[in-house]
Amino acid sequence: ALVAVVVTWWVFVQQSWLLMRQAELETMFGLFPILFAIIVPALAMRAWSEEIRGETVETLMTFPVRVRDLVIGKFLAGLTVLLLCLVATAGVPITAASLGNLDMGPVIGGYLGALLMGGAYLALGLWLSSMTRNQIVAFLVGFVACFGFSILGWIASYMGAGPVGDTLSS
Repeated sequence: ALVAVVVTWWVFVQQSWLLMRQAELETMFGLFPILFAIIVPALAMRAWSEEIRGETVETLMTFPVRVRDLVIGKFLAGLTVLLLCLVATAGVPITAASLGNLDMGPVIGGYLGALLMGGAYLALGLWLSSMTRNQIVAFLVGFVACFGFSILGWIASYMGAGPVGDTLSS
């Protein structure tokens, strides 16, 4: 619910969306990399580091479940929470569509891209969580890594076409 409040405030109040008189949600989808750089490491920080710190990972590994299934289960649980966060923001495009002529293709593509980006951030956060016993360290390192990838994307977009911009974009 907090994600929906932040996104709604950002689109309609902070960006003066109604004053622009144009039904587009580029500012909302531009907010997701920063928002996910905070939320996703917070989701992933406890996943493995708490198991390691509490020494319950040994018990977990003795269950008749493959490690791959444990990892996929933790990933899908985090991805479900991310999907619910995205669904909570669905009121913004619905409102935009009721106030103007909103092209739904880019909106659906933006949501799909946000989910895929969140999944990539989640995989990175889970891996970093498995590397430490402290969940705060897992959050901080995950935040720096996810924020770093967001910054690299912005730098690449500002560099434009050329060898440096293409390399950063890749």
